[in-house]
Amino acid sequence: MSILDHLGSCSSITLQRLAVHLGVTPSTMSLAIDRLVMLGFVSRQKDKEDRRKTNLTLTPDGEAIRRPAALLDPNLVWELLSGMKEDVRAQALAGLEVLANAVDWKMHLQSIEKPWNRQY
Repeated sequence: MSILDHLGSCSSITLQRLAVHLGVTPSTMSLAIDRLVMLGFVSRQKDKEDRRKTNLTLTPDGEAIRRPAALLDPNLVWELLSGMKEDVRAQALAGLEVLANAVDWKMHLQSIEKPWNRQY
């Protein structure tokens, strides 16, 4: 579910980038993606600009099983935010932004600690 949560049906990500983001080796991610492709939850497409890259996206089936399990369902978050007073909504959005930045920073630090991601 963690992999599906990081994929979107409208946007795509490379296997390498997803592996780094989730803190696993590309070979581990490849095995997981192979299984998700076989199950019909993820699709692979060659990048139009760089044919060496393969982009991953959710299929409609992947999107269907991801949505109910999502912790921060975008529709629910929007519903909650739209019911707040403007000043409270601004505070909530600022807090969410701080949390998102902290998660990005933590994932970045974890990824550079991994031996397969060190740049020499």
